[in-house]
Amino acid sequence: MLVTDRCRVLKITNVEREAEQELKVEGKLSEPWVSELEAAWNRVRQEGRNGQVVVNLSDMTYVDSKGKAVLMAMVAQGAQLSAKGIYCEYVVDQLMNEMQKARARLHRRNEPVQAIRGQPANRDKRLKVHR
Repeated sequence: MLVTDRCRVLKITNVEREAEQELKVEGKLSEPWVSELEAAWNRVRQEGRNGQVVVNLSDMTYVDSKGKAVLMAMVAQGAQLSAKGIYCEYVVDQLMNEMQKARARLHRRNEPVQAIRGQPANRDKRLKVHR
C-alpha cells in the first residue's frame, strides 16, 4: 500500500513468512495516514494466521504522536517492533519506555490502599503498601 501527497509518503508492505508476518513501514507515519497502518494491522489480525506480527520500522523517516499511539496500541495487542538505524531505534526505545511507564502507573493504581487516620482513602491521599 502506497499513500502519497506531495512530499509526504507512507508505504506499508505485508511480508508473509512461515513463522511470522511483517508489516514493513516506509516513510512518514503521520496523520492522515496513520489509519492506513491501523487498517493493515487489523487485516493481519483478522486473517488469524498463527505466529508473531513484526512491525519493521527500519525505513520509517518520521512518526508523529498519533503514529506513536497506534504503534503502542499494536504492541499492547501483541505486535513486535523491529528497527535499525539511529532514529528508528530511538523511536522504538522511546515507545517501549512510555509503555513501561504506563504499566507502572496502572500497577500503582491497582495496589491496595490504606486509609489515612481512619478516613476513607481517595486518589489524593494514597499510601503505598509495602510487602
